[in-house]
Amino acid sequence: MAPKAFDLPTCLRPLTFFTSEAIAQLRREATDGKLDFEKDLWPLFELEMQLNYYRVTMGTGPERATLESCGNDARAMLAAIESYLDSNPEQRAFDYKRALDPLGERRFATGEEFTSFIAQYMEQEIAFARAGQVGCAVKAALDIWYEVRKALDHSLNSGDSLQSRIAY
Repeated sequence: MAPKAFDLPTCLRPLTFFTSEAIAQLRREATDGKLDFEKDLWPLFELEMQLNYYRVTMGTGPERATLESCGNDARAMLAAIESYLDSNPEQRAFDYKRALDPLGERRFATGEEFTSFIAQYMEQEIAFARAGQVGCAVKAALDIWYEVRKALDHSLNSGDSLQSRIAY
């Protein structure tokens, strides 16, 4: 578990892809009216994470202006990101898996190695939290979860149970 950024907004930020309208559209397209979290909802969340990650990574230059001009066109946004990464080969592409599972496939020979890794990881996460969403693209990406959760609650909280609308 990672600490929150110190500058987590006090009010909800507008979402671009994970919107009530997008969720309603997915529900209309679903044959049984149920949404699959991984297939239907996660891709929208991943787009939100990428957008917020690259907003910070790109700074205020022309690449950022191109990114912002994409609006809610996911293909255009992904093309803008790909162009940015092609022009900046030193920049690592955003990988939410690395952020959500910092251990990955890593194995430790000793308890001391593991303890050292955890200590370094926590120091890094505290530094990221202190840098905030403005200074840490990973925090900007992952902290969008608060807005996504609220949008999901709002979209799915209209009478019938949550479980009846999402297939896990």
